[in-house]
Amino acid sequence: QYSNNTTLLSDKNLENNLRKLSEDCMEYKPSKKDDNINEAVTGSAKKNITDLFMYSERILDEEKREVLIVELKAPRVKISPKELGQVRKYATQIAQSPYAPSDVRFVVLLVSSDINNEALLEIPGKEGNPYFLMSPKNSNVSVYVMRWVDILEKSRRRLQYLSSLLKTKDVDVVEKARKEFPEIDFGLTSTLRKRAL
Repeated sequence: QYSNNTTLLSDKNLENNLRKLSEDCMEYKPSKKDDNINEAVTGSAKKNITDLFMYSERILDEEKREVLIVELKAPRVKISPKELGQVRKYATQIAQSPYAPSDVRFVVLLVSSDINNEALLEIPGKEGNPYFLMSPKNSNVSVYVMRWVDILEKSRRRLQYLSSLLKTKDVDVVEKARKEFPEIDFGLTSTLRKRAL
């Protein structure tokens, strides 16, 4: 949906407000007690990669726009009920804040390397979307929770589908024109040549 969008950050006031809310709601130190440490992540990724916040927006029509807010948890952080509580609070504060106009739809995406079993039970899914977590009542905010592997698999499937639709046979246009219309001299020569690199 956002692949044609080239603007990562455009509304600095909105960005600053969203970033501040993120810092207030999403800061948390993972612990074994809360089962939100992914033990499978080792090496430099475990210590050097931190949580990231990004947002992008797209214009839906002349009156509406949609803002995608992505909260990337560090690879060592497994999403637990603690993180789900944080993102719920974040979404509720966005919905209640004065800088969130009614004609702007907010989509919050919480992404990490893994989700613990307790948190999986709290993600209800909705209308064919298993990643849907919640939407504060009477608001224009939706929250989704995903693992990296889910995003990559979904993208891989989409690319395979498009690839199957676009299967074409390579045809030399000049050669085809000569075969189908031998009586006409198009004066064409092929200028594309294969070259070794």
